[in-house]
Amino acid sequence: MPGVVDRSIVFRRAILLHALLTKFAPQLRETDVVGGVGREKLNIDSGLVEAFLCVQRYRYGARSMESIIKMSSIAGRTSFDRSSLAPSEQLAIHVAPQAFLRFVSRGTAIADDADAAEVVQTRSAARRSDRTNGRRSADPS
Repeated sequence: MPGVVDRSIVFRRAILLHALLTKFAPQLRETDVVGGVGREKLNIDSGLVEAFLCVQRYRYGARSMESIIKMSSIAGRTSFDRSSLAPSEQLAIHVAPQAFLRFVSRGTAIADDADAAEVVQTRSAARRSDRTNGRRSADPS
């Protein structure tokens, strides 16, 4: 079907988006402890998550995702919301701005790929600790 992004692409984008936000906007992270397990959460609007994951095409692939994050006004902010995005003229360098903003305005996490949205927004603190200590965790979250 035209306009539908393959599920495997959505998951790859989710992993990449999490990595990019962690690298370029670490202030968006907060850790919640639930049931004795620390979970890292990124404060990002669900519509933005949907747009980053589901837009049909990025003109320059991963570099476009990185550029959209870098050109957004998130420095010093603890959340990444719609008002943080660059103007559509700048977005047009990397994506079809109307399509991207249409996803943003929907404002809900993608129903079919809620798992992918969770990959972007959360990560096990235990996994991060294991990597810091030189061990690989079997937990893919």
